[in-house]
Amino acid sequence: MNRNCLHAALAALSLTLAIPALAQAPAAPAITVPPIAPPPVAAPQTQAPAVAAPAVAPAPTFSASHLALASELVAVQRVVEQYATIGQILMQQVEQALTASNPLMAGDQRLRTAFREVAASIEAEAAPERNKGIADFATRVYAERFTEAELRQTLEFLRSPTGQKYIQVAPVASQEIIVGVDDLMRRVGPRLVERIRAEMRRRGHTI
Repeated sequence: MNRNCLHAALAALSLTLAIPALAQAPAAPAITVPPIAPPPVAAPQTQAPAVAAPAVAPAPTFSASHLALASELVAVQRVVEQYATIGQILMQQVEQALTASNPLMAGDQRLRTAFREVAASIEAEAAPERNKGIADFATRVYAERFTEAELRQTLEFLRSPTGQKYIQVAPVASQEIIVGVDDLMRRVGPRLVERIRAEMRRRGHTI
């Protein structure tokens, strides 16, 4: 079993897709000719040939079996469950924004309670569509990044006892690594600053 395949699969969801905005240039202002002067004779110009826009590659298509394997990987890794609290977080952000802009939200407990009831109801209605969107997006990402054979190998590992433990432990381990790296940077950072200052002093600069 290729462990690199698994690690790449678990990291695939961190990819972000950015769509550049298209801006339309404003039309050039009209030029007026004073009536007391004859219009200048324009020299003949050769029109530059139009440059064809680069062709946009069509979105890749996948077989039903390929998508089924990718979807199964999403289910085995419990990808949707990892984002179970995203709706609640969104509603909390909405409440904070409304409270900041509406003094009544901050001072009226009944209004806040009513808002939370409405928000919880709407979140519950939106959850199925959101979960489907997450699953479909994750399935597409895995299908784009892995062949059917690689998906089968990854699923084989994740279904094993060791793979199941990996699924459970990986999120906790990732958080521990983040905390450890942050602590390392806090300890290493000051030493790097002192080394830089010492080297700058050696070169005749004080910072």
